[in-house]
Amino acid sequence: MKREFNLLDVLELLKKRWWILLLSGVIAALIAIAYSETTYVPKYTTSLDILVKTTSNDSMNDAVQAATLVQKKFDTCKNLLGKRKFMKNVSEIYEERYPKEWERQSYSSEWLKNSVKFTVEDENSYIFTISVTTKNPDDSYRIGEIIHEIAPDYIDYYEDNCSIEVCEDPIRTSEPSNSNNMTRNVIMGILIGVILSFLVVFIIDITDVRIKHESDIVDNYPLPLLGSIPNFDSVASKKKGYGYGYGKKE
Repeated sequence: MKREFNLLDVLELLKKRWWILLLSGVIAALIAIAYSETTYVPKYTTSLDILVKTTSNDSMNDAVQAATLVQKKFDTCKNLLGKRKFMKNVSEIYEERYPKEWERQSYSSEWLKNSVKFTVEDENSYIFTISVTTKNPDDSYRIGEIIHEIAPDYIDYYEDNCSIEVCEDPIRTSEPSNSNNMTRNVIMGILIGVILSFLVVFIIDITDVRIKHESDIVDNYPLPLLGSIPNFDSVASKKKGYGYGYGKKE
């Protein structure tokens, strides 16, 4: 016959096995801490803001047309600086200027193209942000400095009636831009550990078909209970008589 569980049974199970859940939560928390510490790789970001400006034209009297032109130039400048060719120039200058650092960690044009990010915080302005993220704060700053140095001339060479100006210089930062998510990992670890341990305890309990108490028969089987054998060891331990408890000890 299948055993049925209700809320009281679950609470009783928790009351009996709470120490297993607690121990599992502690172990899971320690594992989460170790995982966070061993897998965490700090990364450092250097950013610079670029302002796109267009050269005025006497024939450009229509404000809407002028705004459209500026928007096109803005998108063009952003795309030009994100191309592999520009990143190749940055990579070559970095290798030439910092040979020792290059031997330690090289930054190819392909890597820079995929790792240097361009973002626009305000769609109504003509400013975009270039962010360089590496595992070393000095490397991020050096790459940002090279972009700051060569980007204006690069745009002047390829784009007419347009120029850019660095309005926010790159700054070297010593604080990582990413987090090891220690708190989140520990909380998730505790929850997973407690839930899994409870499921294991619950499955073991419902699959245990041994008869340990009178209630196991009364609650789970439609059979009359005629009697039960007492625990003689428990009874004997409570008596203070001779031998089998026939008399009292004076």
